[in-house]
Amino acid sequence: MRVPPAPKTSQLTTAPQLEASADGIAVACSAPDHEVAAPAVLVPGLIVDLVTVVCGLSVSMCDKAPCAFTMATRGPYQTLDLATKVKILKEVEQGGTAKQDIVQKYGIKPNTLSNTLKNKRSVLDAFENDQFKMSHKRMRTGTHPELKQALLILIWEARSNRLPLSDAKIVEMVWPSEPSHETEVDDDAAASEPLPRAADVAAGLALAQRFFTAESNAEEALVHIYSLQDLLFAARFSKQKQTAITDFFS
Repeated sequence: MRVPPAPKTSQLTTAPQLEASADGIAVACSAPDHEVAAPAVLVPGLIVDLVTVVCGLSVSMCDKAPCAFTMATRGPYQTLDLATKVKILKEVEQGGTAKQDIVQKYGIKPNTLSNTLKNKRSVLDAFENDQFKMSHKRMRTGTHPELKQALLILIWEARSNRLPLSDAKIVEMVWPSEPSHETEVDDDAAASEPLPRAADVAAGLALAQRFFTAESNAEEALVHIYSLQDLLFAARFSKQKQTAITDFFS
C-alpha cells in the first residue's frame, strides 16, 4: 500500500531573507524627496509565518478553522527616465489631453503622474541645465560634490608624485586621534560612530590606494589630503551635538 506524501509545511524565514527584506526597506527610506524609491520586496516566507501564527491563534481561541486571508498584491514599480518625464510635463502644460489618457499612453500609474507633476521644477531644472543624460532615471548627484573634486585632485597629484599610501595610512589621516573639546556627543555609541559611508568617498579612497606608489617630495599633494581630511571632519561633526551655554546650568 502506497503511503501518500506528507503535506509540505511552510519553512520559517531564514536570516538572509530577513536581511534582504530589511535592506529593501532601508533603500526605500533613504530615497530623496524628489524620487520615489523602489518598494521593499516582502519576503514570502515571512508572510507565511505571520499568517500561520494568526491562524493558529484563531483556532486555539475559537476552536474554528481559520478564515482565508486575501493578500493584496502590488505590481512592479516603474521608474521613468528624464526624457519621458519631460514629455509628460510638456503634454500636461499644452493641455487638451486628460491625465487619464496620459496615464494610459505611457503605461504608468496615477500616483506616478502625480509625483512627476509634483517634482516639475526639479525635473525641468535638470533638463535645462543638462545635469543628467536623458536616459537617466535617478536624478541624484554625489553626496559631497566638493569631496569628489578634492579626491580627483588628490589622485592626479599622487599619480604625478608617486606617493606611498596604504589603508592604515588613509585611516590615520582622516580619523581624529581624540574627540574635539568643542563638541559633545549624546552617548558613547554616538562618539564611536564611523564616518559617513558615502559611495564617492569609498570609490575615491580605493582609487587613491590603487595609484599611490612609493616616492617622496609630495608636499603639494599633502595639501589636498588635508583638504579631504577637513571635509570628512565636517561631515562627521554635523551629526554631533554642539555644546550650548545652557548645558552648564541644567
